[in-house]
Amino acid sequence: MKLDSEILIVGAGFAGIGAAMYLMRNGFDDFAIVDRASEIGGTWRDNIYPGVAADIPVIYYSFSFEKRSYWSTFYAPQKDLFRYSLDLVEKYNLRPRISFNVSVERAVYDADNNVWVTHFADGTTFVSRYLITATGGFSVSRNPDIQGMETFEGDVFHSTAWMDKLDLSGKRVAIIGTGATGVQIIPELAEVVGRLDVYQRTPSWVLPKPSKPISPGMRWALQHVPGFQSLLRIAAFGLVDIPLFSILTKTKSVRWLQRYLQAMCLRHIERGVPSEELREKLTPKFDFGCRRPTFSNTYYPAFSRSNVDLVTARIGEIRKNSIVTADGVEREIDALVCATGFSHVKTTVPTFPVYGLNGRLISDVWEQDGPRTYKGVSVAGFPNYFMINAPFCVASLSWINMIENTMTHIIRVLRGARSTRANYIRVRPEAVDVYFGQSTEGMKGHVFNAGNCVGAMQPGVERRVGGLRSSNSLGAWFDARLFSLSDYEFSTK
Repeated sequence: MKLDSEILIVGAGFAGIGAAMYLMRNGFDDFAIVDRASEIGGTWRDNIYPGVAADIPVIYYSFSFEKRSYWSTFYAPQKDLFRYSLDLVEKYNLRPRISFNVSVERAVYDADNNVWVTHFADGTTFVSRYLITATGGFSVSRNPDIQGMETFEGDVFHSTAWMDKLDLSGKRVAIIGTGATGVQIIPELAEVVGRLDVYQRTPSWVLPKPSKPISPGMRWALQHVPGFQSLLRIAAFGLVDIPLFSILTKTKSVRWLQRYLQAMCLRHIERGVPSEELREKLTPKFDFGCRRPTFSNTYYPAFSRSNVDLVTARIGEIRKNSIVTADGVEREIDALVCATGFSHVKTTVPTFPVYGLNGRLISDVWEQDGPRTYKGVSVAGFPNYFMINAPFCVASLSWINMIENTMTHIIRVLRGARSTRANYIRVRPEAVDVYFGQSTEGMKGHVFNAGNCVGAMQPGVERRVGGLRSSNSLGAWFDARLFSLSDYEFSTK
C-alpha cells in the first residue's frame, strides 16, 4: 500500500508543532500534519478570553532550543504565545505540511500492510507508516450539565469560544467556575460589566503573581548575554517546577512546602478581601495541590467591588433570562460565561477512535486493563503509534517540557528502527505492565491519595488518572534518554 507520508501528526498546537520540529531536527522529513481548525496554535489560538496568560514563567514555557526575547512579561499573555507558535511554524517552514479544516473520524492500524489508515470526515483517507497523536490536553471543553441550559435566551459561551465582538459593558453577567480560567477572567469582567455573579462550586488556592513588564535592561540581557536565558530557565526549573510538582507527587516528603504555600495563599486572601465572611467562602477546605493552584494579584480584590457577587449556593436551574439557585434565589442575567474547564479524562485518550491490533479500540483497552502506557508514550497492541499526552506522561508543570521529553523518547525509538532498517515498532507488553505497576504504586504518594482532597474534585473523579508520573521533570529528562530500547520490538514487515 502506497504511503502518503511516513509519519502523520494529528494536531497543530504546541504538541504537533513540537513533534514536527523534533522530527526535522533529527532527519525525519517525511511527515504531514492535519488539524481540525483553520489555523495553528491549539490552546493559544482558541483561548482569547480577557486576562488569558501562561501561569508559569514563559522562560520555562517555551522550547529549550527556540528561545525568544520578545515576551512582554514573564507570565506571557495569549498574544505572545500565539505569536511564538506562528514564528516557529514560519522558521521551520511547516505551513506547507499542514492541512487545515481536517477532522479525523478514526485511525485504524492495517496489520496486513503494516500501515495506519486515518479516516477524515470528508470521506478521504491518509496512509502513513507511523502515527503521532498530538491532540492536546485542552482541546475538549467541558460544559456544565444544568437543567434548563438550552432555554437560556441570552448570550452563552464557554471560555474557549469567547465572543470577542460581544460588548458586555454594563450588562448583567454570570460566570460559572472559579478554577484557573475563572481566576483570570473574573477581574477583567468586573471592570466592564454592570453586575457580575460568580458561581463557585469549589474555591481555588491562588498565589500572588510576580508578573511585571520585562524591563529594557532585562530585555537587552535576554537578547545579548550568552546563556542568560538558559540560566533563567534552570532557575525556573529548580525554584518553581521541581518544588510545585513534588507537592503533587511526593506530598508527604514536602509537606512543609505545601503548608508554607498554603499559608502564603491565606495571607494573600487576607490582604485582598477585607470581609471575613467572604474570605471564608473563598478559602479552600482541602490541601494545596489537590486542585490546580493558580496565580493572580487581581482576583481577590475583585470581590470587594460593589458590582461583584460571589454565589456559593448550588445552581438549581437556568431559565430564559436568569439563574435560580437551590436556595430559591433568582438572579436575572443577560449573558452566561462557562469557565468550566476541559475534559481531561477524555483527552488522555485521543479525541477520535484509534483501533490497534485485532481492531481493539484504545479506550476499550484502557477501560478493561487500566490506562496502561509505556512512559506515557506507547501502548501495547498499537504498533507504530505514539502519543503526546497520555496517562502517566506528565512530569512537569510545563506542557512544553512534557512535549520535549516525549519527543526525545519517540526520536530514540524511530532511530532504533532506522538503524536496524525496521518498519514495525511494537512496545513489549511486559514493559508496559512494569511501568504501569510502577506508576500505580507511585500514585499512593500523590496528593490525591496522601493529602486531604475531600471536596476538591467533582464526585467520582477524586482519584482519577490525570497523567502524572511519579518522577519529576529531571527524572523524566534522564528517563527519555536512558530507557532501554529492548523494551521495544523492531522488525520488518
